[in-house]
This record gives sequence, C-alpha cells and structure tokens, in this order.
Amino acid sequence: MKQPVNSSLQGCLELFLDRCESENLSPATIQFYLGNIGRFVRFLADEHNLENPSVEDFKAEYIKEYLFMAKSSKKWEAHLQIKTKKEKLSSQSLRTYARALRAFGNWLFMEGFIKENILELVQLPKASKSYKVILDDSEIETIMKTFNTKNKLGMRDAIIFILAFDCGIRQGGIVNLLIRDVDLKAKTISVRLKGGDITCLPIGNTLVKQIREYKVKYRSLGKENEPLLTNNLGGKLTENAVKKMFTKLKKTTGIERINCHLGRHTFATNYMMEGHSQQELQLALAHESEFMSKNYVHLAKRATFLIAGADSHFDKMLINNKDKKMAIAKVQDKVLQ
Repeated sequence: MKQPVNSSLQGCLELFLDRCESENLSPATIQFYLGNIGRFVRFLADEHNLENPSVEDFKAEYIKEYLFMAKSSKKWEAHLQIKTKKEKLSSQSLRTYARALRAFGNWLFMEGFIKENILELVQLPKASKSYKVILDDSEIETIMKTFNTKNKLGMRDAIIFILAFDCGIRQGGIVNLLIRDVDLKAKTISVRLKGGDITCLPIGNTLVKQIREYKVKYRSLGKENEPLLTNNLGGKLTENAVKKMFTKLKKTTGIERINCHLGRHTFATNYMMEGHSQQELQLALAHESEFMSKNYVHLAKRATFLIAGADSHFDKMLINNKDKKMAIAKVQDKVLQ
C-alpha cells in the first residue's frame, strides 16, 4: 500500500522500532537502532533546521553529509553522559552508524514510505580490520589465581570468567542463567540468546566442579527458576556487575584488554585450534549464519602461526655459520696436535 510522502521520519522510526520489538529482537539491538537512527534525525534538525523531518528528507545527499561529518567527529562527542575523547571516531563506529541507516532504509522502502532504496546510492564506509589478541594460557592462569574461591563472590567471579572464556557465553547469557539451566550430570548448560531463543552447550569438568560447589554452598535453597548467579545481596546479577568485575580484573592483573566479549573470541579461537570444524563452532557460538564463524577460522590460523614462531632464514644462516666455524676450529686443533 502506498504511504503518504509527508510521513514524519520520527513517526516512521517509532513504527520501525515497534516492528523490531514484534520480531523479538533483543533490547540491545532495538537500542542500537534507536540511538543510531535517532542521531541522524537530530542531524537533520541541527544542520538543516528541520524540526520535524519527513521521509522525503531521508535522501542520499543528507546521508552522505551526515557520514562525512561523523567521520571528522571525536569519539563520544554527541554522548551526554560520557566524556569526549581525543581520538576520532573509528571506522568501525562509522560503519555501525551506516548499518543502522541501511536497515531503516530497507524497511522504509519495503513498506512503501520511499520510492527507491536510498542506501543503494550511498557507498558505506569500510571498517578497518583489527586483530583481537586473545588471552594466552599463562594470562588465563594468572587471572584464575586472583579469584578467592573460598568465598561466595570469588567463586561466582571465577564461574563468570570460565563461562566467558571456556564457553564463549555473552554477558546477557551469563546473567540470565537460572538454576535449572545447568545439568551437572549431562554436563550441559542452557543459555538464552540475544533474540530470546535458547541453546544448549556442553561444559567442561572445571566448570562443572565450580558450579556444583557454588550451588551446594550458596544456592542449595534456591528454586529452579531463580538466578544461578547472584549479587552480594543475593539478588539477580546484572550486566553492569559483570562489567565491573572485568574492570577490577584489569587493575588486579594489569591485562588492559580483558573484557567479557574477549572471552568469546578466546574461546572460539582456541576451539578452532583444537581441531573443531567451522560448523561445530557455529553451533558452539549459536550463530544463525556461517558468516561470523568464518572470522574465527582466520583468527585460529593466525594464532597457530604466531605460536609456531618465526622460521628465520637468518637464524639458520647464523647457526650454520657457527657450526662451520666450530668444525674448522676442531680440524685446526687436530692439525696442531
């Protein structure tokens, strides 16, 4: 059905978000669209004096101008609660802005609000690839030694770390675990995904042992539908509490790059290095498509390459020359004798 051309862009954004919610997208994804598309709507108001922009204002020239301005802006410049940083917006952040606009543009076109898919006329910025350095075994051992598992919070934090770095579970999945989600006999755990679905994952003996002890000591009176992991007051654990835990680990260990999501990268890379297939990794990470799991194939190959060390021709040359000199010296010694 053809829509009126003067529809409010803000009104269309609200309809788009309603559709996202009806499709059971996660609150984080909906917030992602709200923040990034809302930023473009504010740009139209601030830079072009459009107090209530219409869908007619969702056009290629404005989008190109918006992305160009964003490219030269500083990190967190438009954020009200976070201090602006000196470095410019990263190419990955810029591409994030554009991705949200593309999804919104596709929806506007499919719903008949615009006559052509505007984003096909806009070349999206390329994001520079950054190599994520996973935690090595010595760093993992260092971190595990910092947990005082003789008390409740220490044991809980150790479990959170293992869930992230040995199972690849996201923050949201960790905090939403219920007591009934863990089957210690089968050595499996049921995890809620971003879209609301549930996946079942195998868990290792180390995690089984930690959870069994934690349940017996601190959650034995808890009901099956209550949270597995709790805060220091016995209430539901929050994602913010998990972030604070990892921030504390940074200070304690000096490992600045550590965070919960690095656990997912570390798990996936180690999983591939252990010889598992890409299809198995896709199941382990609960990815709907194989696109994301492909990235870890490259990461695992790169990690294996680095662990193997350099095959240096110079090293071999120097060793060979040293061996030759030693051989010559032995011969000379024999002649002199």
